[in-house]
Amino acid sequence: MQRVFGVPCSISKQWIGLDAVYPQIVRWKRKPIWLPPAKSKMFKVPPRLRLPQEESVEILRLYNNYRTYRKSI
Repeated sequence: MQRVFGVPCSISKQWIGLDAVYPQIVRWKRKPIWLPPAKSKMFKVPPRLRLPQEESVEILRLYNNYRTYRKSI
């Protein structure tokens, strides 16, 4: 093993140990606030589905019953 990372082995021995520099890539760094969102994130928001009137009334009734029972406990 004459060369380690393109450096002669005699020189690379002084880099091994506690004095060795270990460059580590930072993976989870936040994006600065002044940078815009990525092009892949700029998607179109689909229109919201409209429930029929009788279905929304039934969902509201069920939720009100649930909330009443939960508060009574």
